[in-house]
Amino acid sequence: DFRLWRASDKVPTDYDGSSCPVEMEENQTCTITCSRGQPLGELRCFMGQIVGTPLCAEEGVVVSAVTKIAGAFMIDAQLPAGSSIRSPRLPDVLKSMLAAVIDVRSEDFSLFKVSEPGIKVQYELVVHDPGRLASFKRELASLDATVSASYGGTGAAYSRMLLYHGIRVRRISTS
Repeated sequence: DFRLWRASDKVPTDYDGSSCPVEMEENQTCTITCSRGQPLGELRCFMGQIVGTPLCAEEGVVVSAVTKIAGAFMIDAQLPAGSSIRSPRLPDVLKSMLAAVIDVRSEDFSLFKVSEPGIKVQYELVVHDPGRLASFKRELASLDATVSASYGGTGAAYSRMLLYHGIRVRRISTS
C-alpha cells in the first residue's frame, strides 16, 4: 500500500511551473513547464520515491529518448576513521565504485544522491544499450545481500571495491 509522495523536492529550479500536484500517487507522472525552450523528461512516483530528472532544453535542440533504471539502496557500513557521510568525496567514491562493478561510466548516472539516515543512495542510470537492460536490473537487484567473503555477485563485488577505500560494508538493502 503506497502513500502519496511530494514531488516539490525533485522539481528543478530553472523552470517556469509544473503539472505536478502537491502529492503524487504511485505511478503518477508530471512534468515541468518552461518559459524558454521545451520541457524534456518527467517525474514519476515509483515505489514511494519521486524519480526522473526533467529539464528545460533550448528550442531547436535535437533530443532523443533514453531508457533509465531508477532505484535506491541503503548501506550499513563503517566509514574510515575521521570521515562521515557528509564527506564531499563519499558520493564520488560510491558512484565510481558502483559504475566499475556494473561496467558503466560514472557519467551514465544522471542522478546519484547520497543522504542520511545511514547511507542512503538514490540513483538513475541511463541505459545506452537496451540489450543490457535486463542484466543491469539483475545486477542492481543483487546488491541486496548480507555481505560475506563467500558471497558472490554485485553486492560482494561492490563491498570489496568500497573496502579498498576503507569503507567496511556490513549490509546493503535495495528498494
